[in-house]
Amino acid sequence: EGLRREVAKLRGSRRDRRNAPENDAEGEQLPQPPSSPAEEMLLHLMLLDEQAIERAAKGVNLAWLSPGVASLAIQEVLQQYNAHQWKGPNGLIGESPSDEKTRLISKLLLEMWVNKRPEVAVAQCIATLEKQWTEMRLRDLRKELARPELSAHELNILCQQSMEFQRRLMEIGHFLATRDVLPADGHSSETVY
Repeated sequence: EGLRREVAKLRGSRRDRRNAPENDAEGEQLPQPPSSPAEEMLLHLMLLDEQAIERAAKGVNLAWLSPGVASLAIQEVLQQYNAHQWKGPNGLIGESPSDEKTRLISKLLLEMWVNKRPEVAVAQCIATLEKQWTEMRLRDLRKELARPELSAHELNILCQQSMEFQRRLMEIGHFLATRDVLPADGHSSETVY
């Protein structure tokens, strides 16, 4: 029932926003950057299943998350879960239906999406987040390697880091390619997602 009220408020606020000016000059908060599809899918799984939260708590490195709305909600769920204060999705829904986090959570909860193997889907989301972060770090390393003033020692360190990131990308790629072949314990052989 509370969710229905939130959805009704959300629909009403959409009508109000159509008639409102785009930006308030008095410092209204700008919209959050977009979240990745993997972040939204992981959040959706976490909202539906406490085992997904447990798996995410063990496998997600917060550095892998973007500054988007879904990742902020993921962090909030993990904080509540780790503090033994998780009471379900309603605890995340704010007072204001115009709140981006409230809108996203309401949207995700209204989506009828069933996954027969949520543990695999969670592992895929976590692996995808790590892959995106690793690719970004590798791009940054390549830029560093292009600097002409690097000493031999610095060059050696950056090359080693680059090779480690490339190796990790290959492992993640292999995991994602064989994503439906997860051992019975739900963990890959090398990495726990």
